[in-house]
Amino acid sequence: MKNFKFKDLIFPTIVSLVLSFMLIIYEPIITYAANTDDYWFSFKTLILNNLLLFLILFCVGVIFSLIVYILTLLIKKRSLYNLYLVLLFVAFIATYIQGNFMDGSLPTLDGSPIIWSDYTLQIIGEPSK
Repeated sequence: MKNFKFKDLIFPTIVSLVLSFMLIIYEPIITYAANTDDYWFSFKTLILNNLLLFLILFCVGVIFSLIVYILTLLIKKRSLYNLYLVLLFVAFIATYIQGNFMDGSLPTLDGSPIIWSDYTLQIIGEPSK
């Protein structure tokens, strides 16, 4: 365990922070701001609940990264940790693309029945209906 370096945990910590912020804070605020009439709760309720979820997701991400790092040190396979970092980055990029470029034409959340045939497969660059 003498090869343990805190600098090896900087990247997964930053990715966990950004991923948690994007999924739990940023996207719900954008969705709420665009559809304020569709929700029964206030903005304050949204923020208070999401701050707790943000902290939980961030801590889980950091703890999981620490566990993976320690396990790779124990079995002396640095390439497994590097693979984990690549997969973590790919998951971040995939959620970023989904959240920022492929979120158009989603159904409303007002309780009315959703006609799923109105929502087709989205491809990047395809204009929304």
